[in-house]
Order: sequence, then C-alpha cells, then structure tokens
Amino acid sequence: MLSRLLFLTTLLFGALLFEGCVTHSPMSEAVIFHSKEKEPFQENSKERGFSGSYSPTKNTVLRLAELEYPRDPLYDTRPANRNGLSAGIYLTKYDSEGRYAISGTTGIAVTGVDATVKIWGRNYFTAGVSVPGHLQLYLQQRTVNNSMLGMTLGLGYQRSIFTFHAGNSFIDEVSLNSYGLRSYLFIKEDENTVGPFRSVGIYIGYAPSIELPVVQISFQGGHF
Repeated sequence: MLSRLLFLTTLLFGALLFEGCVTHSPMSEAVIFHSKEKEPFQENSKERGFSGSYSPTKNTVLRLAELEYPRDPLYDTRPANRNGLSAGIYLTKYDSEGRYAISGTTGIAVTGVDATVKIWGRNYFTAGVSVPGHLQLYLQQRTVNNSMLGMTLGLGYQRSIFTFHAGNSFIDEVSLNSYGLRSYLFIKEDENTVGPFRSVGIYIGYAPSIELPVVQISFQGGHF
C-alpha cells in the first residue's frame, strides 16, 4: 500500500514539474456505455488502466509563439512539448446505476480530473480540468452500444494552455479557445461483462483567434 502511494505521489510531482502539461483523457466518459438496457453494462464500480495522448499542434504552437514574441527571431525554439505527448494512469469510479462517473489521471506531462453525467436518454455531459488550467467540455450522444463496441458523437469546447520558455528559467502560459466535435470509441476484447477493453477518443476543433485547427487523439486501455 505504501509503495503504491509513493509511486502515485512521484507521478503527481513529475506531472506538476514537467513543462508543457497537456489536456488529459476524460475516462469518466466510459459511463456512457454503462446502460442496463443495452450491453455492454459493467457491474464493476471501479475501473483502472493507462492512457496516453497525442496532439499534432506543432503549427498551432508556432503560430502562438510568433504572435507572443513578434520581435524574437528564435520564437520557434520557445514552445514546450509542442506535439502534446503524454502518458499516465487513471482510476475511475462509477455510479451503480450508470448515471455519473468521476475520474482522475496522473503521469508524465498530465494531471487532471473529470466527471460525466447523464442528462437524458442517450445524452451525456463531460467536464474536465487539467494542470495547469486546461478545460474541456463535451456534450455527446451514445450512437452505438452493443456487446463489443460503443461509440459517441457530440460537440466540444477546449481551453488549451500552451507553455513557452521565456528565458532565465521563467515560462509563459498562453490560453487558446477552440470549438468542435468530439467522438469516443469503446472496444471490448470479449463479450463477458467484466474484462479488458481499449478505447480511442478524438477531438477536432477550430481556434478562431489564430484561424487554425486543434486536434487531440487519446488512447486508453483498462479493465472493468
């Protein structure tokens, strides 16, 4: 127990100290497929596993750096973690009736918490906050749900925080708002109620202030 606590504490401090932390994957979204009326409903109230993300944001951060440091000929060297890479572990807690879930993630370049609640029917709302101030809001509808596969489609908003080296060991943080589409794909390895799974989440948005797209792809694996 002590060794696990020490491991998690080390990951947390590593995430806080790592420059360029990114938006975490909101694993509470999996509750969208916890429907007693349709498979795959999971009887387990907890879920654990790993997650990682990649955001092809190189052009986005370079554009922000150019705007933030217009007189610096070396502006392209300032962005930190320009490709939005992260890796971590998560723990999710589900309501027994599948009405809501909360989740926490920590790891390399990522620390965050999120929650998903059922609004009505097949519609769900997800909110997540990540270090150092990322925000994500999604309104999604469950479009597919069977014994092996689940999928959502909906609208999304992200406030992304990009980190830049400002010199003399100081850093600058610049926020960027984007609006777009969110989809989440949930794949089970077998038809048993309890077992391993894999999932992929994708957000495709548009940032009006810089007139460029913002894309985030996340990969998760876990066990119910």
